[in-house]
Amino acid sequence: MSSAITRQTFESPLKDRFFDYLSGDGITRTFSSVTRNLLVPLFAIIVFLGLWNVGAKQVVTSLGQFPGPTQVWDQFNALYDEHRPSAAKRRPSTNVCRSASTRQ
Repeated sequence: MSSAITRQTFESPLKDRFFDYLSGDGITRTFSSVTRNLLVPLFAIIVFLGLWNVGAKQVVTSLGQFPGPTQVWDQFNALYDEHRPSAAKRRPSTNVCRSASTRQ
């Protein structure tokens, strides 16, 4: 009788998974997954930006030197700052929408 109670009490899949994780098997899989899904793409992006920076210095076109990542980032920020006021003008204010809905 006591063996049945012990078996029911201490045999659970959740407990087994928890102890497997603590034994290092789950930690290894988690670290491997993080490495594969986060660090490898991050490293690839850094390598791409580095190659772009080095390559941009060597490319000269009829319009001038090819822009590197820092010049593109600066231009992106300038365009975004220019876009925000014009987008705010096009967006109707919330008061206009409320008054139009109350008229109907």
